[in-house]
Amino acid sequence: VGLEVKPCDGFLHFTVWDTGTGISEEQRKLLFRPYQQLTNATPGEGTGLGLALTQKLAELHGGWIRVESTLNEGSRFTIALPLNIASQPTPVPSLPSPS
Repeated sequence: VGLEVKPCDGFLHFTVWDTGTGISEEQRKLLFRPYQQLTNATPGEGTGLGLALTQKLAELHGGWIRVESTLNEGSRFTIALPLNIASQPTPVPSLPSPS
């Protein structure tokens, strides 16, 4: 398992990899669907929301996520977020104090 963080073409790339069982091309199509777990996943290890949420958050920030995998060799997930924010986020208003 490893992690690499580096700037690339105006984005900051976060790459996580492992040397596990890998993910088939067919299963990669299912990775970013909410509540979808792969057939080789250990039962009870989550709901299958992590990658779907990560993809949505990356896209909301103007970025993306990519997966590369080879069976019996491992997988690499790269999340890219823009280095320059086009506009400042709108502040969330405070809730009034309870009376």
